[in-house]
Amino acid sequence: MDLAPTILDLAGVPRPAQLAAGGLPRGDAAATPGGDPDPEFAYYRSRRNYYYEAWALRDGPWTLIHHRMGRGQPFSTEIYDARVDPSERSPVRDQPEREREMLARLESWRERAPQSNAPDIELDAETVEHLRALGYAN
Repeated sequence: MDLAPTILDLAGVPRPAQLAAGGLPRGDAAATPGGDPDPEFAYYRSRRNYYYEAWALRDGPWTLIHHRMGRGQPFSTEIYDARVDPSERSPVRDQPEREREMLARLESWRERAPQSNAPDIELDAETVEHLRALGYAN
């Protein structure tokens, strides 16, 4: 889950275009009248105390997360169905074709996605403590 879109949504602040994807799992509430919303792609990287990198695709109730813990480590891939698991805690294991199709779409998007040159930021102790209290920091 991407923290910034969730905070902006809770504060009622419109998201900038570069944060269009992410946020709390939406489940069936994501469906718009007349159909599912457009697929959302997201990228997240953390280097604080460890290295974690994740790419994600959310399409209707389905979320694919392609991630790794540790620089140079292999990626693992999981898919979730928000209709039966809105907290995305139990990966779906019986949808290998859906996983392959979603991963192919994610890889295609990754090839076209602009590369970030954003600098790493250091968080002050108070912000880290707030994130820790919310369960986002170790």
